Amino acid sequence: TLNYQRPLLAGKGRQMAEHRTGKRQHIVPQQMIRNFAGSDGKLSEMIKPEFRIGTRRRGPKGILFQDDFYRDSVSDFDAELLTPVEQKFARVYPEVLKASRLNGHQGAAFIDWVAAMLVRTQLISAMMPTFPDGLPIPIAEQLRNAKKLLDNLGRSSLFTVYQDLFARTGWRWKFMRFPQPCLVLTDHPVGITSIFQEGGQMVVVPLAHNTALIGGARDAIEGMRDATPLDLNFFSVAWAHRYIFASDKAILEAAHAAVGDKSPFPPKLVEAARQPLFGAPQRMRERMRSASMPPNFDFGKALRTHAESFGRYKWEGDPVD
Repeated sequence: TLNYQRPLLAGKGRQMAEHRTGKRQHIVPQQMIRNFAGSDGKLSEMIKPEFRIGTRRRGPKGILFQDDFYRDSVSDFDAELLTPVEQKFARVYPEVLKASRLNGHQGAAFIDWVAAMLVRTQLISAMMPTFPDGLPIPIAEQLRNAKKLLDNLGRSSLFTVYQDLFARTGWRWKFMRFPQPCLVLTDHPVGITSIFQEGGQMVVVPLAHNTALIGGARDAIEGMRDATPLDLNFFSVAWAHRYIFASDKAILEAAHAAVGDKSPFPPKLVEAARQPLFGAPQRMRERMRSASMPPNFDFGKALRTHAESFGRYKWEGDPVD
């Protein structure tokens, strides 16, 4: 079977990865960014906090990166996990864009890559506990280093959870293609719904400016059969942290209208979509403050039970629909 339970971050506790990534690390791979660029190789930009569309067009190399984002006091998460996953998928990315059905090799690389996309952004860091301001500098520095380590441990743990989930036989994938460039790319490029979503959990993976893959339960996939580019872009904009890009300014203007005062989407969803990362970190903090979750709630067990509801692992060679 595909080994979706292999240990990750093996260097933690022993030594750092043999190969380290540079100071500038892309949260979104440049290869992915290029698939959303216009004919000039550049993209138009919208800044989410102000929902302001910029006038400059940007190249893939100069956007969607952070300095030393994944490096903690023990390891370099980018070198140990993200870069190898990205390099593996890079070899099949063009084939996946042309495919209507993925073979076992393509499917395995794709699943790892989607799991990596979900954990490599600011979401995990925003969800983890923060520390108060005004602490003595040495203590504050120690706490910052400890938080970086906790963030990466959280990324590693969720990576294996997503690998497990997406490789189950009951988890399905469906291509959505459009005749013209129409989709946006954000600094949180892959979005996933709650496990309590009506119709079943779903993940949206924009792959290029006219192609996306939708994953999830059968009912969730069927519910997306008639989805429009505006539906997909609303979801992507909602999950964005700060930056949204598209091949053309007109695509951003339509996405901007989708979260505007005259949005066709439900007001409660629009309100959440205007917040960073769909408001997920804020909702988590509110739940913790209000103690709305039972004190003995086992989050890990809930995720495992949820994954098991999708059946067994796919065998190597099983196609991805």
